[in-house]
Amino acid sequence: AKLRLYQDFLENMLYDPSGLPNENALDLSGTRYIVLPQPLPGTTVAFQDDQNRQLVLERDNARPRSVLIGNVTQLEPGEPTYAAVRSPSFDPARDAILNESVETTFTAVDSTSVARVELAEYGPREMVWTVETDATRLLVTSEVYYPPGWTATVDGTETDILRVNHLFRGVVVPAGAEQVVMRFDPQSHSRGLWISWIASLLAYGFVFGGRQLLARRAKTANEPENVA
Repeated sequence: AKLRLYQDFLENMLYDPSGLPNENALDLSGTRYIVLPQPLPGTTVAFQDDQNRQLVLERDNARPRSVLIGNVTQLEPGEPTYAAVRSPSFDPARDAILNESVETTFTAVDSTSVARVELAEYGPREMVWTVETDATRLLVTSEVYYPPGWTATVDGTETDILRVNHLFRGVVVPAGAEQVVMRFDPQSHSRGLWISWIASLLAYGFVFGGRQLLARRAKTANEPENVA
C-alpha cells in the first residue's frame, strides 16, 4: 500500500521514456544513491555486487533535501506538473511548481541573493530548518505532501504547508525568517494519548482499590472475636 501521490510520482515523473531515472525527479526527492545494472553519466560506482551484477551509484551532484526557491510557477497537479518537471528546462535548484493558489510574490535567487537553508533537526514527528533569506521565497523540501496532522510554523507563527511539484511540501518563507518547523500532531494521536492515560489511571485505580479491599478483609478476618 502506498500514497496515491507517490504512485503518481513513480508512474509519471521518476522515469524518462528511455526507462532510466529522470534527473529532475531524483533531485526533487533528494536521491543520492541509485541501484542499476549499468553506470550512468554523472555518477560514481560506490559498490558492485559480483553475484547479481548490480551497481550502487552515487550521484556526484545530488541536490540537498531542502532548498529556497524564488522562481515559482503555479500549475494544476497532474499532467501539467508532470510535463513541467520532466522538461529539460526545469531546474530543481531554481524552479518550483506550486500546486496551490497563493497571493505571494516570490523573488528569484541570483548571485547577489541571500538564500540559505540547513536541516537542523530531523525526526518522524518534527523537522526543523534554519533559514536565511533576504526576500520572500518558497522552502521546498523532499518530504512527501500529507496534510492530515502536519502543521508548520515560521519563527513561531503558524503557516500553511503547500503542495509543490505534485508530491512534495513547501512553505512560504518571508525575508528575515530564521526558523521553519514542521510537526506531526494529529488530533487522533492526541485523543489516543488521553484515552490511554485515562484507561491507565482507571486500571491502576482498580488495582489499588482491590488491594486495599483485600487488605481490609484480611485484617478483619484475623482480628479476635469479642467474647461477652
